[in-house]
Amino acid sequence: MKFKALAIAAGLAAISSAAQAADYLPFGVQNNVNESTVLGGGWSECYSEAYGANGTSISSILSGCSAGSRLMLAGRATGSDTLLVLAQAATSDVTFNTGGSNNTHNANGVEWYFSNNYSWGFAPGGSSVSLNSCDIQDSTSFGTGPTVNQRLCWHTGGGAMNGGWRIGAIDFLNSSSDYEKVIFTYTGDGGGAVPEPATWALMIGGFGLAGASLRRRRAVTA
Repeated sequence: MKFKALAIAAGLAAISSAAQAADYLPFGVQNNVNESTVLGGGWSECYSEAYGANGTSISSILSGCSAGSRLMLAGRATGSDTLLVLAQAATSDVTFNTGGSNNTHNANGVEWYFSNNYSWGFAPGGSSVSLNSCDIQDSTSFGTGPTVNQRLCWHTGGGAMNGGWRIGAIDFLNSSSDYEKVIFTYTGDGGGAVPEPATWALMIGGFGLAGASLRRRRAVTA
């Protein structure tokens, strides 16, 4: 009976794990993620604009992205469904005001920086940035380094979003219409991820043992 109880508990735990797996909440900076993974993992796109676009109010962007508790910053080629680089954290962390120097705010394995009069972006956790005003650290044009593909930066000024500068190794995008700045907001609706085969086995085994146990109890009662 103890083994059956443990098996049933494992099956229920597997069901819970499968439900949790529906949410896409990556730790640290990610590269080359299909947009369907994000949209199917509880996120909604709340802002997108060409890297070369200027003048959009940051307060209006954040107002339009206020539906969820977390924000994800990402960059992609225009018309592509592949996000070249992305990172996510609680909204309060992604918008933590770090001023106009090389200060960062660490959250969810990412170094974040934000100022509505300087720049907005991220670098991998534990790394430094060189804001001028965007981060030129490990950039292709200023000495490629090991984290070149894990950084994103957008210029800001006067409370508005200005031209974006880099998506990983691709930089000097201030006037580009070939790439887009993208923000997603997390609403927690995971969209029904498919469990792994091992998870299915635990779930089926748990349900089977639960059913057998119920039939045995009915027989004893009769």
